[in-house]
Amino acid sequence: MIKTFKWSAPTQREDGSALPLEEIGGYRLYIDDAAVVDMPASLNSDGKYEFQRAFPHGRYEAEITCFDSEGRESAKSNRVPFVVESAPSAVVDLSVS
Repeated sequence: MIKTFKWSAPTQREDGSALPLEEIGGYRLYIDDAAVVDMPASLNSDGKYEFQRAFPHGRYEAEITCFDSEGRESAKSNRVPFVVESAPSAVVDLSVS
């Protein structure tokens, strides 16, 4: 089954300082603590980010990080559990700061 992950760009770094959009180098998606893909920092037309991936039936947990143009990676986002069943399921919403 295909799962869709959506998130918005962070606006500040972990220390509270501003993070301009042009300094975002990309995002790293983690599933069950393993990095599965690095994604570029390009926005969709709705101002959000989106990634789709097929998963076999089961229970998973997703997290995402942001890395800047110099390669510094943020802490992981909130951990979002999701279940893949045979029927369509909801979008997995993540946040990163």
